[in-house]
Amino acid sequence: MFLKNLLEDNTKAVLQGYHLYWFPNRSMSSSKERLTTDLLEGMQEQSLVRERFDGLGRSHQSLLLALLRRDSYQGSLPEILTDRYGRQVEEFEVEPTIKTLLANGLVFKLCGNGSQAGDVYLIASEVGDALKRTIALEERDVLDMLAAERVYSEGDLCAGVHQVDLSKRIAKVADEQLHRLALVAYEEHHGILTFSEASHRNLVSESLNRDHWRSLLERERLGTTGVLSLKDFGIDVEEQCLVLDQDLIYADSLRRARCRRSASSDARRADQQIAENDVEVSIGTDFIIDIDRFLELIRTEQFDVTREGRLYKKTEDRISSVFITARYDEYFEGCAVSHIFEICRRLRFFTIESQKIVGDRLHRLAWQNKSVDSKLKVIYEHYLSDQQGKRWSFHQKALRSEFIDHLKKIDPGQWLAAKPFIAAVVARYLLNLEDRGIREEFKQHWMEDFQGETLMVPFAKLHHDLSYWVIHRLALVGLLDIGYVDAAFTSVRLSHLGLRFFGLRYDTLEDLDRPLLVNPDFEVVAFPGSSREEEVNLLLSRFADRLDSNHVKRYRLSRDSLKRGIISGLKSEEIKEFLELHSRVPLPPNVTFSLREWTDGVELIRKQKVMLLRASTAEGCRRLVKILEEREIEFEKLNDKIAMVRGSKSEKALRDLHEHFEKNGLFVE
Repeated sequence: MFLKNLLEDNTKAVLQGYHLYWFPNRSMSSSKERLTTDLLEGMQEQSLVRERFDGLGRSHQSLLLALLRRDSYQGSLPEILTDRYGRQVEEFEVEPTIKTLLANGLVFKLCGNGSQAGDVYLIASEVGDALKRTIALEERDVLDMLAAERVYSEGDLCAGVHQVDLSKRIAKVADEQLHRLALVAYEEHHGILTFSEASHRNLVSESLNRDHWRSLLERERLGTTGVLSLKDFGIDVEEQCLVLDQDLIYADSLRRARCRRSASSDARRADQQIAENDVEVSIGTDFIIDIDRFLELIRTEQFDVTREGRLYKKTEDRISSVFITARYDEYFEGCAVSHIFEICRRLRFFTIESQKIVGDRLHRLAWQNKSVDSKLKVIYEHYLSDQQGKRWSFHQKALRSEFIDHLKKIDPGQWLAAKPFIAAVVARYLLNLEDRGIREEFKQHWMEDFQGETLMVPFAKLHHDLSYWVIHRLALVGLLDIGYVDAAFTSVRLSHLGLRFFGLRYDTLEDLDRPLLVNPDFEVVAFPGSSREEEVNLLLSRFADRLDSNHVKRYRLSRDSLKRGIISGLKSEEIKEFLELHSRVPLPPNVTFSLREWTDGVELIRKQKVMLLRASTAEGCRRLVKILEEREIEFEKLNDKIAMVRGSKSEKALRDLHEHFEKNGLFVE
C-alpha cells in the first residue's frame, strides 16, 4: 500500500509518534496535514530510511528483511517468521519487536483479529522500495556482481591480447535509457553507477534493478544490476547499482591508457587517444638534493619552531629560494619547505628541543654517504607505507603496490594516459578483494584501535587518493615523469631514475659518459642521458648553484657555492677531479685557477655543546671514567682530571646518574 494512504488513516497522536522517531531534532507541527507532508517527504528519502534501519536491533532488522522478501512487502506473522530472516528472531522477541516497528511507522498492521496467526503486517511501498535499493536480499556474491565472467587473466591483458573497446559494446544496447545509464557508468563512474547518483541526475526515477535490464546486460556480457554492497571491504557502497564488468573496465582502461595520438593519425576520438604532452616535467634527483640542502641549513643555523613543532611562515619564505623543487608548487600539499621539513623529521634527521631544531650529525653523515638509489629507497619505502590520517585509507597500500606492478610491465619509456591507467589499477584491485584478504584486513582494523586511520571510504576516493599519491609522491621523488596538456595532468611514465630503481632496462647514450660542459664564465651544463646522470647531478649540486631545471640542467660555480661544498665535506681536490672526469673538454684555465683560489684556506670548524667534568684528583677522574664506560655514555678524556661528555642524550643520561655517583663517593655539582 502507498504511504500516503497509510498515514492518512492514522490519528494525529500516532503521526506525532512517527515524527518524533523520524525527525528527533526537528520541531513538530500541530497540524495533521503538515505532519503527514513532512513524514511523506522523509520516509521516502533513501539515505534517511537506511539510517533508521541501521539504528535498529538485530530482531527488528530480521523482521523487516523477511517482509521485504515478500510480494507487496506484506505477510502474516507465521509467514514472516518462517522466512530465513524471520527464523533468526527468538519467540520471546516477536511481540516487543512488532510493537516497536509499529510505533515508529516502519511497519503497519493491515488487518487481523488480534491473534498472531491472523494478523497481517506490511511495509509501505515507498519505504520498502527505499530499503530494497540499499539492502542486498539476493544471494549473489558481491565479487560475482563485479565480474560475472572473470575470463581475462592479468598476463593476457597486460600483454594486450584482449583489446576491449567497451564503448562499442555499450553502443549496441538497444534500450535507450539503459544505453544512457551504461554510458554514464562507463565514462564518469568507472563502471559502478549508484541509484542515488542516477536519480540525482534524473536518469532514473524508480529502480535500477529491472529484470529486463539485468537480463540484457548479462546476455550481452556487459555487467548486471542489483544491490552492490562493498562495506565489508571498507568501501562505502551499499545500494542499487548498475555494475559494468570490472574485467571489461580493466581491459578497456589499459587499452585507452596505451593509446597515443600521432601527428599523422586520422582518428581523433577522445576516448581512444590522448594528445601529445604540452609540457613534460622530470624532477629526477631534485627532491633528494633539496633534502641534502635542508640538512646543510639546519647544520649551520638553528631554526625556531612553533609550539606545534612547525617552521614559522617567515622562516619558510626566507629559505624557500634555496630549494629547487620549490618551483613545482603542484607537487606539494602546502609549500615545499614544510613538506621537506616534515619528511626530514619523520626520517629522524633532527630533534626539537626547547622549540629549536637540533640536527643529528651522525644521521646526516650517514645519509650523505648513501648512494642515490639508497636514499631513494628510504624515501620510497616511507611513502609506500604511509597510510595514516584523513588523506589516505588502508586501501592505499595495496593499490600502490598494484600500480607499481602494472607500471613495471609497460614498455620502458612509454607514456600512459593517467586517468585510464589508474582506473585499470582500481578495477584490478576490486577483482582481487577476496584474494588479497581485504575483508579480513578491514575487520581487523575495525576491531583494533584505528585512531588516525581512515577505514571506510567512498568508491571515488580510491581513484582520487591513488592519483594524488602518484603526483605528490612518486613524481616528487623523481620515479615518474609527468605530462601536461593545457595545464592539466594527463599522462605518466617511468623516468630513467624510476627504470633504474625498479631494475628495468633503460637506454643511455654512450657518448654522454662525460655529460658536463664547463664554460669559461663558470657555467656548468649537465646533459641528460648519462648512465650516472643522477649521481652527477647530486654531487654537482653540493658545490654549484642550479640556474634552471629543464632536461638540460645549468649550474653556476661561485666562491660561495664552492665554500658550501667544502663545508659539506668535500675537498678542493675532489671537486677539481670530479669536473675533469665528467667534462667533455678540458677545464678552462681561469676555472682551474679560481677553484684553487676560492677554496684555499677554507676549513670547517665544528662548534659543539658539551659538558666538562673536572675532578679534583686524577684518581677521581679515573673512577668517573670507569662509570661512564660501564654505562656506555659517550665521552672524551681531555687530560688526567677532565672528561668531556657531548650530546643531549649523553647529558641526560649523566643527570640520571647523580645518585649512583654519590654512592661511589663522587659528588657532581
